[in-house]
Amino acid sequence: MLASRIRPNKLGLDIGGTLVKVAALKGHTQLWRNLLLEHTDVIKIGKHEEVKVGYTKSVTDVLEALSRVDVGSKVHVTGGGAYKYDKEIRNSLDFGNKDTEVVKVCELGSIAEGTLALIEHTDLDLYTYRTKEGAIMAGEKTRSEFPKLIVNVGSGASYILCKSGYPSPNYTRVTGTMVSGGTLLGLSNLIYNKHMDYSTMLQKADKGDLKNVDILVKDIYGSDSGFQIDGDIVAGTLCKIPDLAKEENGIENIRKEDVLHSIGFMVSANISHIAVLSAQLHKSKQIIFTGNFGAGNDHLMDSLTFGVDFHSQGYKVPGSEKGGIPCYFLDKAGYSGAISCLLKE
Repeated sequence: MLASRIRPNKLGLDIGGTLVKVAALKGHTQLWRNLLLEHTDVIKIGKHEEVKVGYTKSVTDVLEALSRVDVGSKVHVTGGGAYKYDKEIRNSLDFGNKDTEVVKVCELGSIAEGTLALIEHTDLDLYTYRTKEGAIMAGEKTRSEFPKLIVNVGSGASYILCKSGYPSPNYTRVTGTMVSGGTLLGLSNLIYNKHMDYSTMLQKADKGDLKNVDILVKDIYGSDSGFQIDGDIVAGTLCKIPDLAKEENGIENIRKEDVLHSIGFMVSANISHIAVLSAQLHKSKQIIFTGNFGAGNDHLMDSLTFGVDFHSQGYKVPGSEKGGIPCYFLDKAGYSGAISCLLKE
């Protein structure tokens, strides 16, 4: 049983560049009393075990909690912080867990293993998303199909091909891109000339309209492009801005929300286009988007799906009669690294 891997006092840590994510049994009350987290949730692993997960931006708060609780004989840690804060983690454990071994876990492996564990051994929603249709749940066959291309989208994006299921996913990182969530957040801070967190940025972007700043196919060709591309497709990101700037007070009249919306779509298009090319090259049967980039945001999820649909039209997945590559989103996938660490034997 998968749940048998989880000892009562065990925990898994994923220390990223922005968030620290924690996973442990819900019944590990000593740990949860000491942790100061910004958000918590519960995931049922297998049929019985309830795992509590949560996150905070403060590495210090987590390290202080580690110094006050029993964490067992091993602590598995993943993410860049497993290396960056190695000394601090060991110093914290020395206060109350002198015999605890700190084990660093490969971040890509933890993403692959954790995502597949959540897909195969929980009832978390795995779904497609389009604005017009909303969320449509995937069938059981989808959960067991391989190969899968996991696209983990955070500050950057990594594309991980998995040829088999948990706990041995036979994974390979096939490519990545630097143009991702960090790009979107960095540009939003420049545009507004002040600090802005990710959730605030998304709220502002949702109020924008890219048609005000992007050139569409119909802006160039009229209603008919002459080569079977819909007139509402973006032909050039932010390409209306030079002409708008010629007008009196032109730059001042450009809505920042429109620019953010456009950049969000541009970044999503980049991520999804690379996903399609990678899936085609490696004959993947599906694409799974994970990470915190589009989690729960209708605009970004729809943009990622649109990009996959657009760039994979006319292509048939091996063994399928339908055209296009299916892509899915997984509820609570942002905790995949911490879950993988928790499940390590």
